[in-house]
Amino acid sequence: MGLSFEMIAGQIERVARGQEQPLVPFSPGQEFPPGYTVTSRSLNRAFTRAMARMPRLAAEDMRALDTERCEDIYRGLAPGIMRGDPPSGSTAIKALEHKAKLNGYLLEDAPASNVGLSIHLHLGETR
Repeated sequence: MGLSFEMIAGQIERVARGQEQPLVPFSPGQEFPPGYTVTSRSLNRAFTRAMARMPRLAAEDMRALDTERCEDIYRGLAPGIMRGDPPSGSTAIKALEHKAKLNGYLLEDAPASNVGLSIHLHLGETR
């Protein structure tokens, strides 16, 4: 899993103050100005701008990685789903919805349907 923007901001500030080493070596002569600070919000904006500039192929790579993460989440929830654990089922549905939205096949504005859906979990034999 990745780090939150807040955690990244903290790491950058500790590196800027010389309290930690950078995770990626700096180029020669690269340094932070005295008193350097950064916020999670500014990191989020910078990340969003960088993603908008990325070539389409790189964005597809990120989409594939995020899709894989959604599938990992779903696989991790499978034992709870098989036990009939409602929170596991709800979280799995959210992961699948996110995956569908990420990949462009979630119909958010789909018209209401009269078709019902029923899922029955049979967790062993009943007598």
